[in-house]
Amino acid sequence: MVDEAAGGGWFYRSALVSAYAVGAYSVGLLLAGAGFFDPAATPWLSFWVVTALVAAVGLMIGRWWVLPLAILVAFPAARVGGEVAGVAAVGAIVGAVLVLTLTTLIHRRASTRWALRFGLVLTLFAAAAVAFGGYRQISPLDVAPAHPVAVDVGRGTAGHIRLGEPLATATSGLGTLSDSDQPSSGGSPGYAAYGPLTLWYDASGHLTGIDSFDRRYQTRDGVGVGDAMAHARRVYPGLLCDHDEVGEEECAGRQGHTILFLTGNPIAEVEISTRLCYPGLASFGGGDEGANCPQAHHFLRGTTGR
Repeated sequence: MVDEAAGGGWFYRSALVSAYAVGAYSVGLLLAGAGFFDPAATPWLSFWVVTALVAAVGLMIGRWWVLPLAILVAFPAARVGGEVAGVAAVGAIVGAVLVLTLTTLIHRRASTRWALRFGLVLTLFAAAAVAFGGYRQISPLDVAPAHPVAVDVGRGTAGHIRLGEPLATATSGLGTLSDSDQPSSGGSPGYAAYGPLTLWYDASGHLTGIDSFDRRYQTRDGVGVGDAMAHARRVYPGLLCDHDEVGEEECAGRQGHTILFLTGNPIAEVEISTRLCYPGLASFGGGDEGANCPQAHHFLRGTTGR
């Protein structure tokens, strides 16, 4: 064990280490809370960066007074919004307090030099994550399939399928039907699923939506499944974005008479629809067919070709 009280230089060395650890933690927390890591499209990256810095603070300082810092870890966790925010925030606080407690105990039982080195390694991991986040700020994740299927939002088409055409015509050549449901008497649309592609249709049998989880489907502006949502927002500055009840990011915008819906970060689902309300998009007023969804009237603007 190193006698921390020995040597007149320890106070100054301890003060510098404390300043470095708390400073790194504060920077990481602010970046995470501001959404700096979002373009990386890596789930919970911001949370793990801050948690690593919490552990670094415990190891490098080794003082019980750092425990209240754990409460602030809830900030990036709660940022997702919706019902999951409370659970995530509480879990973040409990987890961070546990991490700080354990690392503080390790610091006291192990050599100070070992604890400092381990804490420094954790801060370097956070620095690497910040560098990666900065790179993705400049160049958000943009998946480019070798043989893309063009989705034309303005025209309401996805490959050979066109919104408004009869379901029987649209399904020609799509293969085996994997799931389906009929339109309800209350006005909710029916659907026919063909693997990662789902076609929504109304009571007259005409398409009202084309929904894809397939990476091949990309808008003509280069936005599709697998891309970071930051890339979509850069291509379509008019997108309106929010989080659903489980914290998943959703964005919507309108071009002509067609609504574009994007879900997930990275994007897991791309849909074009003639409906102003989408049954699965809770944050945009989804639900009943006749519901009022004023947010969905937002227009896509400033699109860039590719």
